[in-house]
Amino acid sequence: MLGIYCVDDEMVSLTALDIQMRMGLDESKYVVELIDDSTQVLEVIKMHEASAIRPFLMITDYYMPLLNGDVLTRQVKAAFPAIQVIVLSGNSNIQAINGLVEDDLMCAFIGKPWKRSDLITALNRVLPPADHITD
Repeated sequence: MLGIYCVDDEMVSLTALDIQMRMGLDESKYVVELIDDSTQVLEVIKMHEASAIRPFLMITDYYMPLLNGDVLTRQVKAAFPAIQVIVLSGNSNIQAINGLVEDDLMCAFIGKPWKRSDLITALNRVLPPADHITD
């Protein structure tokens, strides 16, 4: 099993991600975890890893209280270098996200609000070809 971790302090965004991904993901291969507290992400991933769920993908909001997407991504990538990261943000200030791009820590950026097609394009960049999602 592969773990997909959706991190956002807004439950509406988490619910939308969950619904849109589950419409195309093979649930026998992927576990989707919704996390609304960015300080709990590492703990959840470690718990999953101990249960034989391999950390595969984190989709995270950039602007969150307590631990923003930049700090969270750096912590998660330090502990799990193979995990892929997609960053979401409703703020059009791309310069804030440039550090993650320059350090090659994220594979895609999606603006909020997103279109399902943008999410699917980003997911298909990291999913094995046999698991690609179609619109």
